[in-house]
Amino acid sequence: KWDEAEPPYRRAMERFSRLSPKEARRLASAQTSLGLLIVGRETERRRLESGSSAEEGEDSKWEELLEEAEDLLVEAVDFFEECVPAATEEYRRALTALRALYRLQAEVWDVRQEMVEVEAELEELERAGASAESPLLRPDRVLPGPIPNGPRG
Repeated sequence: KWDEAEPPYRRAMERFSRLSPKEARRLASAQTSLGLLIVGRETERRRLESGSSAEEGEDSKWEELLEEAEDLLVEAVDFFEECVPAATEEYRRALTALRALYRLQAEVWDVRQEMVEVEAELEELERAGASAESPLLRPDRVLPGPIPNGPRG
């Protein structure tokens, strides 16, 4: 099911990247969703494969996917951080996804500093009174969001 969900996010990102700057928010949302999808899929694969011997090259592929997810999520976080009007919930969602990714990456790389920075941003949002009630934003539950439909018209 994970592999079937990836192409629509990639198509949405391609479509939104050709649109006007007003559509950048949709692109960042698609990036967050694709990053979440990659994190979720790879977490599930690692869980299912734990205990079985990994094939040669699997670890390097896994690392490449984590790097791709990180690039997507960092771009989305950067966009939402600068977004006017404020995109607090989207920003929190992207940060929460990035935190989940760094937890995965900790198996391979030293990401302590990145984790500290993400945690600080999430704490700052919490102090600012941003709502954490959405189940998609709970730190214990990182799920892909809805597939973007693109512009209507």
